[in-house]
Amino acid sequence: MPLIDKTDFDCIGYIVNHCDYKKLNLAICEAEEFDMPDLFCGLWNDIKAHWSDTSGKWFDLINGADFTDCANVKHHFKGVKSILAYYAYSRYLFINRTNDTATGQKLKTDQFSMPVPLEEIKMQADKYRRFAQIEYNRLEAYLCLNKDLFQNFNSRKCKSCGCNGLCGNNYDSKGYGYNSHVITKG
Repeated sequence: MPLIDKTDFDCIGYIVNHCDYKKLNLAICEAEEFDMPDLFCGLWNDIKAHWSDTSGKWFDLINGADFTDCANVKHHFKGVKSILAYYAYSRYLFINRTNDTATGQKLKTDQFSMPVPLEEIKMQADKYRRFAQIEYNRLEAYLCLNKDLFQNFNSRKCKSCGCNGLCGNNYDSKGYGYNSHVITKG
């Protein structure tokens, strides 16, 4: 059984009321199996073991929380559940494009519609993977500041103050979450 369901996609991606839940669940399971373990390494098993907690440090990590960094700046992260939903939605965009039939894979279409070109679906999927990475970076800053609470967390990105580079508002995004930096020729 997947860790998240359709309601966890609210404010992330558009899942229609009559969506194919088998495809959505497959996307969630793929994200759980292939995306999340690489992000969280040894911490992923701990997260799954505490998924049903209703309060405490694991609940905050999974569902999101506010925190103050080492520069006394307030931040918010959406939590592991949100990151999983972003990755799953990215995968769902591809899975939902086709239907398995007795004669092979078929594009979903009818006489009044045209399938979205694969390149556009790739761009959409990449956008949601970037959103997942942005949310992970926010959560990672929280983990860096609270390494003592999460013994299996290990990141080389943690700075001496405990953050991962987000501390002191070092982070900016424009548009759809793309990072931008001024490059100077030196």
